Amino acid sequence: MIEIGVTVTGERVRKVEVTGHGGGKAGSDIVCAAVSAVAETALAGLLHYDREGINWEMREGYISIQVQGSAKNSTDAIMTTMIIGLKQIVQEYPERASLRLVQDTGITDEA
Repeated sequence: MIEIGVTVTGERVRKVEVTGHGGGKAGSDIVCAAVSAVAETALAGLLHYDREGINWEMREGYISIQVQGSAKNSTDAIMTTMIIGLKQIVQEYPERASLRLVQDTGITDEA
């Protein structure tokens, strides 16, 4: 199962974290390939337009992209477009991928 976590502050996507695999045969899993293609293409665009504005990590079965500070318009557009694409995959293959949306209120547990 591929799990996609999306953190939103206000109307802005602040973080996307993708973990897991699609459950199909290694090397021919269409769901895993689709999610990877959307996330990795978005990351390539972000690195091209706003390299300094993001933190990211990628390894086998995992990708995390986090927007730092105030985002450029291009960064917002790329992050939102990535979520649109990932939602379409989840809607088509709900038994193989899930998306969880977390609203970040900015309130911390620290006293």
